[in-house]
Amino acid sequence: IKERDWSFLKHPLSTMVAIWLYYNIMQVLNPWAESKMAWLFTVRSVAISLFVYFIGLYAFKHDRRGLMMILKLVIGICFFGALYGLKQQHAGFSAQEKAWIMADKERFELYYQWGMLRIPSFCYDPTTFGILMACFALFCVALLVSGHLRARLKILLAIMAACSLWAMAFTGTRTAFALVPVGAVFYAGLIMNRRVLVVSLIAGLLGTAFVLKSTSSGVIYRIQSAFSPTKDDSMNLRLENQKKIQPYIQAHPIGGGLGSCGVWGKRFNPDSELSKFPHDSSFVRMAVELGWIGLILYTLLHYFVLRTGLYYFIRCRDPLIKALYAGITTWCFMLAVACYAQEAILQLPMNTIYNVFMAALVTLKNFDPAY
Repeated sequence: IKERDWSFLKHPLSTMVAIWLYYNIMQVLNPWAESKMAWLFTVRSVAISLFVYFIGLYAFKHDRRGLMMILKLVIGICFFGALYGLKQQHAGFSAQEKAWIMADKERFELYYQWGMLRIPSFCYDPTTFGILMACFALFCVALLVSGHLRARLKILLAIMAACSLWAMAFTGTRTAFALVPVGAVFYAGLIMNRRVLVVSLIAGLLGTAFVLKSTSSGVIYRIQSAFSPTKDDSMNLRLENQKKIQPYIQAHPIGGGLGSCGVWGKRFNPDSELSKFPHDSSFVRMAVELGWIGLILYTLLHYFVLRTGLYYFIRCRDPLIKALYAGITTWCFMLAVACYAQEAILQLPMNTIYNVFMAALVTLKNFDPAY
């Protein structure tokens, strides 16, 4: 405000973020919304967290060292999360964690499946942690295969990727299991490296054999079930729920208001039909709460994020900058896919990391010789 220099905001992605932010804030005037308090509690995670993006744009615009420090911090937090998750699996949960899980029946049913407790590490639930670990593993691989890092750093990245995949397996999150091959295919197609394509093909064949083998392990069976969606009762139920809600979405172009479904819907509008609707997916939630107009804007937001990453990945020349663009773009693509099945971006720490990464996509190119 003191400098009065807003040039760092002049970017297509910033314009799209501003439009999305404005649309969410204006939902307070939605005539179909049944509660202003539900809007207030929901807008924080859906829209207000986007201010982290604008803060990142300003902080990173001329500060490569600061940007790299934040990226290292994200890597460190994710690795610590993987190690803590493995601790929960092999050394057990703490007394406080067990008490919290068992304090609520629905929460316990979410955590205890297939004869074991799913691990959440420091995240709110195992699903968020599983998706975080899947994205982090592919991010480490993207940095690992770039040819500019020292051998010691490559070994460390390989250990991080292995630990994150190991921890992900014990989250029991089928969305995360499916994201790994999806992200690998996207990354291999992005860099078009012969060695990476060969390794991806071999890994794909081994993965196919793993999915087809019979097993009595609950962990392995849950991984296998992620690749048999037609046999998954929960997926079929979600598809049925989506068909049922389509007429409502078509009849309400701006939706039923932020917070009309989910936790805040049950709290502030317990008698509403929308509060009882199991939306599951971020895309479905946006369509129900913000209407088909909001769904279009949310889809466009993902498009602009991916377009920004791809645009600068192709044009940058610095090996490290190029590797970071590949890793961050792959991470964002995996989250966009995950949003179809889960609320992948709205929970901490994913929403903060996502907004920091959006700012990094816009500012990393400032430190490349090509610009």
